[in-house]
Amino acid sequence: MNFTIKAISINFYQGNICFPLINWFRILILLSVFLLIWKIIKDNMKVIILAAGMGNRLLHLTSNTPKCKLRVYGKPIIEHQLDVFRSFGVYDISIVKGFMKEQINYPDTKSYYNDDYKDNNILASLFCAEEELNDDVLVTYS
Repeated sequence: MNFTIKAISINFYQGNICFPLINWFRILILLSVFLLIWKIIKDNMKVIILAAGMGNRLLHLTSNTPKCKLRVYGKPIIEHQLDVFRSFGVYDISIVKGFMKEQINYPDTKSYYNDDYKDNNILASLFCAEEELNDDVLVTYS
């Protein structure tokens, strides 16, 4: 059985600055439905959250904090993701860290590090957690 999820990207504007953020709650709802279906089909699911990027397009919002720690509706984006995964019984969660990695600390998660995050891309970040790619895995951005 194959699944395809299409993400809708929405640009948020504040003043004259465009924030190319994904509408996180629509994505979380889609992710929740996907996880529920996948959980029915397969147990012991794994998740890799890619959170190494600098968030350059977010300008001043990410100068002192990693993109995944930006607050949306009162809590960091990555915490919304962790809550959804854990609510569906997914506890094998790995986070690939890079920019300001010391600020990204969550219990019961595995950590991988992309120390060269300034000079490479999201695919390089994924391969920092290559040992997790030995089974079915859901990869998500933060």
